[in-house]
Amino acid sequence: MKKAILALLILSMLLALAACGSSGPAGTWHIQSVRNDSGSVTVEEAPELRDLMGDLVLNKDGSGTMIIMGEIYRITWDDSSITGDDGTRLSYSLKGDRLELDAFGVIYSYTR
Repeated sequence: MKKAILALLILSMLLALAACGSSGPAGTWHIQSVRNDSGSVTVEEAPELRDLMGDLVLNKDGSGTMIIMGEIYRITWDDSSITGDDGTRLSYSLKGDRLELDAFGVIYSYTR
């Protein structure tokens, strides 16, 4: 009986930890690299990339901001896309703590 209760407690703790650690895409994302058919570049290779495509902020309410060419833009987001004020819609995917934003074939990779 004690083993069953202990196993149940451990399972409950693991589920609680998994729920706390999973905030989905909401949060602040930092640019790490950009790639297209011609190649890729990382922020280590080109630190100015941070100024051109800096942080991506996704608020829990579906709003956010994004830096493009040094300018801050307001965005909205859902489970699969980010939409700019001008109506431009870009898809993204989550792979662990990496968010990959597809901007017409140019892939911007961000980490938390």
